[in-house]
Amino acid sequence: MVNWGSDFIIQPEGGWKNPRNNVSLSQDDAIFTLSKHGYPKDGCGWQKFPDAQIEATLRMAQALMATYPTILDIVGHEDIKVAWDEEDKQVFYNNDPEGDPMTDRQDPGPAFPMADFRARVLGLKAGNPEKFQAILSKGKPLGIPYQFLCKEPAMFGRKNKEIEESRPLQDKEIVEVIGRQWWFAKVRATNPDGTVLEGWFPERYLKRVR
Repeated sequence: MVNWGSDFIIQPEGGWKNPRNNVSLSQDDAIFTLSKHGYPKDGCGWQKFPDAQIEATLRMAQALMATYPTILDIVGHEDIKVAWDEEDKQVFYNNDPEGDPMTDRQDPGPAFPMADFRARVLGLKAGNPEKFQAILSKGKPLGIPYQFLCKEPAMFGRKNKEIEESRPLQDKEIVEVIGRQWWFAKVRATNPDGTVLEGWFPERYLKRVR
């Protein structure tokens, strides 16, 4: 895929310009927004992806799904690439090991229609919650204590203990994903007594099940 990504600035005379790469775009070829991980904090212009490029990528992804039926999900580079410091230690947002691991990738970025693309590749129907499995053991090597459902997504991975629900998710517990914001998923879990608990949980600790 070919795309200049972020750092485009709106020009007084119209259009967009990326000073770092000396690239200019027309008014309709970029959008002003934040990345999934909140970069940059004040927002910037992101180059749009041409429809033909999206459709070509869609056909390729569908061919991969047909060839490898064990594939469960579609994610972006920004969801799986983590950052490491010069000593090969995991980097965390705000240097807080209680927070979420840092990623050093922003692609494909907010201008790529990931939700629609993912739904088309996976054959999802609007309004049908997806089932995911909590994989809490994934966080243990990094010392991440994510277990509780938070009442709201925590921007930049800050873990606010005051807004946690009282019950943690259990490892391998099946939940429904009913919404997404930043790198958090809004999930619906069923308590042992049959009551329902809803809250936000980091996507990286959820595995889609069919």
